[in-house]
Amino acid sequence: MNIAETARILNQWGIPTRCEKDYLEQVKESPYDNFLRLQQNGDKWELGYFIVERQNNPYFETDRSFETEDEAARGYLFDQLYWYYFQYKVEAFMLKHWLLSIGEDKFSIRKLLKAARKIGVPSTRFMYNKPPTLGHRSILVSEIERKKYEIKVYDRDGKIIAWEPAEEYAEQSLYSAYVLMYLLHIYEEEVEEILLAEGIGNEITNREILLFINHNTIYEY
Repeated sequence: MNIAETARILNQWGIPTRCEKDYLEQVKESPYDNFLRLQQNGDKWELGYFIVERQNNPYFETDRSFETEDEAARGYLFDQLYWYYFQYKVEAFMLKHWLLSIGEDKFSIRKLLKAARKIGVPSTRFMYNKPPTLGHRSILVSEIERKKYEIKVYDRDGKIIAWEPAEEYAEQSLYSAYVLMYLLHIYEEEVEEILLAEGIGNEITNREILLFINHNTIYEY
């Protein structure tokens, strides 16, 4: 995969993207907003933000590097898809269903399970205190002690591909579980089908799925 393919896919998705020979970047409405940029630097590719807000001399701030254009193009693609769906679905659901108190101190496991039902997440994709179901990517939330929740992400073979230990406060773990659950559901129901139509769906790895749901626990970028 190359950066031109990434730009084409994102523009078709409705995510404005500019592509040149050696860089790929967000297109913002205002020229005074910081923007994400992927650029070639020698043999490597660097992903980061071009900082322009309140700057007399704008500069590029590297977040992470990639060894190949293929890896960089995929990294940029899934980073942008994460933010797109987080804004338009994950956050939008929270605002619409504010009585669930998602992310607040009143957010409970009962409310998380209610959110899963409202979203339509099947029981094979999100589980609480139950073993994963083979053949399905899934999120498992386990109460390891009273109001202490750990989170595991499984691939279709039943392998743990990411693990998040219990946070000090229950609502922090449950909020993380909500985001992971919803984004994995979006990937399975919508994103994967589009990527398959683009001819790259079968090539997507666990690494890239974790980048989409913004859970990088087992990988170093």
